[in-house]
Amino acid sequence: MSHTRDDTAWLQRGRQRAAVARVLRKPMTGTEICSAARVFNSHIQLRDVWHLLRQMKRRGLVQCYNPRLVTGRLYLLTPKGRVAVKEAFSISIPQPPANIDWRKYSRVVRAKVRRLTL
Repeated sequence: MSHTRDDTAWLQRGRQRAAVARVLRKPMTGTEICSAARVFNSHIQLRDVWHLLRQMKRRGLVQCYNPRLVTGRLYLLTPKGRVAVKEAFSISIPQPPANIDWRKYSRVVRAKVRRLTL
């Protein structure tokens, strides 16, 4: 069994894993992921999302763009993660542009007023 097939099966096995993988279509914070994942699994909690993101990071499916920040960490699927999600759920996720300053992006995303202003 190849690693991609193993990751695909791993994502499909858990309801919460599947919910998190389905909603990670753009860079998102843990809270945003949790809110969006409740559409697919109403019982998911923020601590579950953090645990799943750590597991997915260990498997190389998710990357944190600003790990030094305490709040507003941005997570997005890696190329390996995008392939696994496409195979598991038939969801095609484009690669983000390379010229984005993720520190500035996370500063805007983690504050409601800044988000509403832009």
